[in-house]
Amino acid sequence: EGEGVTEREGARGGGIDGEGGGRVFGQPLSVSLSLSLRAVGCIFGELLNNSPLFPGENDIEQLCCVLRVLGTPNETIWPEITELPDYNKITFKENPPIPLRHIVPDAAPEAVDLLQRFLVYPSARRIRAAQVITNNINTNQ
Repeated sequence: EGEGVTEREGARGGGIDGEGGGRVFGQPLSVSLSLSLRAVGCIFGELLNNSPLFPGENDIEQLCCVLRVLGTPNETIWPEITELPDYNKITFKENPPIPLRHIVPDAAPEAVDLLQRFLVYPSARRIRAAQVITNNINTNQ
């Protein structure tokens, strides 16, 4: 369980899963920690860039910002995408990903790599909290 957020709270619509990426992508409650790590990645990217990575004004606009930067997900990069409950309920223009080094150009290569590992689409491939803690990454150039 994530800090302060139980599965029961997520199921009621509060907390991370009820209001975050789980609602948009239809993720099950079991990935709440993974979604939390994606959120950490968004904050980390904002710190690296001194501005939001995905500055949308509402859910759909923010999702469009994510898709513009990370690219439109497909079965090649996220094989399980078709298993998501809300898959194909809304479609978006196909976008290739923008290399994160172009989004955070002043960041050290190690920082860009860490950011990429936080933001990867499939939660199974996303960096784990234990990996972040044990990784001694120099984010300064």
